[in-house]
Amino acid sequence: MKYRKQFALDIEVDKTWMGTSFLNAHSDNWQDEIPTDLELYNSLRSEIYSWLNDCRIKVVSLDAMTDEKYLRKALDVALELLGDKDLYSWSNEMEKWEEE
Repeated sequence: MKYRKQFALDIEVDKTWMGTSFLNAHSDNWQDEIPTDLELYNSLRSEIYSWLNDCRIKVVSLDAMTDEKYLRKALDVALELLGDKDLYSWSNEMEKWEEE
């Protein structure tokens, strides 16, 4: 009997106050004492895979919902489908969001 579920995680990390065991396991893979966003992403991804695999839980994909290439293509398709008036409205809303 199999169970399959996609989860969306919203993870927040204070890069200056991480646990010692996490730092010991991953800091050798970072260029500096404080990791870049990509380095931290890779470390967290590795931890999640490792922990769940140790629990005999197969991780199909951690990137399924955040795959930038997929999201970019989806945005391109959506923008193609918008009419000029809708595209203008969308552009205005994005500008407002960026100003926040």
